[in-house]
Amino acid sequence: MCLSSTRILKAMKSCLKHLCYKLVLEQLAMHKISIRGNENVDKLAKAALNRASYSGKLNCWSDLKPQIDAYIYSAWQKNWDAEGANRLHEVHPNLGEDLHRRGKGACRKRETAMCRLRVGHTWLTQSYLLKNKEQPFYYACDSLYTVWHILIECPDFQDTRRKYFSVTDLYRLFREVNPSRIVGYLSSDDGFPRIRGNPRFWIGGGISSVSAISVASAASAE
Repeated sequence: MCLSSTRILKAMKSCLKHLCYKLVLEQLAMHKISIRGNENVDKLAKAALNRASYSGKLNCWSDLKPQIDAYIYSAWQKNWDAEGANRLHEVHPNLGEDLHRRGKGACRKRETAMCRLRVGHTWLTQSYLLKNKEQPFYYACDSLYTVWHILIECPDFQDTRRKYFSVTDLYRLFREVNPSRIVGYLSSDDGFPRIRGNPRFWIGGGISSVSAISVASAASAE
């Protein structure tokens, strides 16, 4: 039977009360008080649970949870790796990786904008689906409007891109380049015409109140 530490403490307190002892019991989380021995034991215990094979005695159903999680994640990752031609796989090849940049100066609007850019879903590039029209075409460089083309490939804005970042693939762009520089490129005076004329149309449009200008100002505060 598995008992939580809280239930054990309550049982101990009840026994001591019957014995006429007046004690105050306080529960401390071992991982928060930095006891080196306990930290080492915790690391070894987690490493044992994450092994591919486990031959120990199971005391509780939850002992199987790490193994189940690892199996499901492995199968999920294997299926995702088979989608190598998918643009999203280039941006996010490892499913367990968190691309959100938190910390001082974190801004939900900026995170929303970055998420839209990573998945390629913006009002400028996807609104044709809602309007039941053909996908917009950028005749200056004979290419379709896509987030990836504008961020990485478009030769018309190569000089502008170099002012803000020098990476040439999406994987490095969303890991090595500060979000404020990405937004700065999209809202620059010599940037994409539709972006310069109406930054809100680029990120949010009628779907969301997110605007590239507000995101850029929040990002610049970092």
